[in-house]
Amino acid sequence: MPFDVEGWIEVAYGRSDTSEGLTWFAVINLGTLMSRWDGDTERIIGLSKGYVTGGCPTVAVAAARGVPPNPSKAVLNDLAQIADHEAQYGPGECGGYTHPLWSELRELELVEAPPESRCRLAFRIARTLEEEFSPERIRFVVWFCW
Repeated sequence: MPFDVEGWIEVAYGRSDTSEGLTWFAVINLGTLMSRWDGDTERIIGLSKGYVTGGCPTVAVAAARGVPPNPSKAVLNDLAQIADHEAQYGPGECGGYTHPLWSELRELELVEAPPESRCRLAFRIARTLEEEFSPERIRFVVWFCW
């Protein structure tokens, strides 16, 4: 059964000093970019089969933080679809919810070589977004689906 990485890159508008007080908007669907897990998704956000089943000794930089308190509408829509699916079929197919800020990730070196790295393109896009938004106003909201 495949282990897929899902989620969004979000950017924030507003005048708050904390990420909780900002209004977040989804701009990039990470499911189309990161789709499968790899060494980078495992090491950075704790998303791989081995990591979520406890078989990986790696301590991820930003694993299992949960859903942010103020997600974008796109994330809310995805979560509603997941909730509907779980209501019908039971829980367990999705999890590992986390939400690192770009400021936490931007200096990390990716270990997977291109084009194998699932994070490389997402990181390039975040660097481009940084031209308009500060690193504290760019975040990755991610989870897995079996």
